[in-house]
Amino acid sequence: MSILTIDLDWILDERQCLSVNELFLIKAKEVDKIIFVKSHHNALKYYENEKTIYNVDHHHDLGYKGEESVNQTYREGNWLLYLLNKNVLSKYVWIHNLKSDLITNNLNCVRDIDEYRHTINLNVCYDEKFSKMIICESFDYSNYFSPFMFNMLIQTSNSLFNEKTIIDGTKNPSSYLR
Repeated sequence: MSILTIDLDWILDERQCLSVNELFLIKAKEVDKIIFVKSHHNALKYYENEKTIYNVDHHHDLGYKGEESVNQTYREGNWLLYLLNKNVLSKYVWIHNLKSDLITNNLNCVRDIDEYRHTINLNVCYDEKFSKMIICESFDYSNYFSPFMFNMLIQTSNSLFNEKTIIDGTKNPSSYLR
């Protein structure tokens, strides 16, 4: 079982808006659940022991300076590090932007999993079968496009895929999860 997460902070221009919309429409037909979260770490509430995560995201979410290990709390910038520290992932594919941070010591944590790749090619998502898709607004890290796309994708999902659409209702999406 695999998860596709799309963090809308990945979108930097109109072309990427169209690319995300196309990917969403194609993959939404195939998945069992379409989940909308405001902050990426809230995706962990919907994690069900999937071994593979494809993460379309401007950020790697493997933690940043001073977060080499996560024990009790996690947030939007280290939620994948949390899963790696729990040894539950065997494959992580990060679809990033050209300007994403690839020069960080925290990428060392992926050395112990079976497969890690990073690419700027969104097309790698089309060949994988996903059990669920998680769409993240990432308002705190977004630009003009994220809130617009988030609301547009919710409307589309509610109209076409209502029976499998879940909208996370966390009251404080920026809070730490324990």
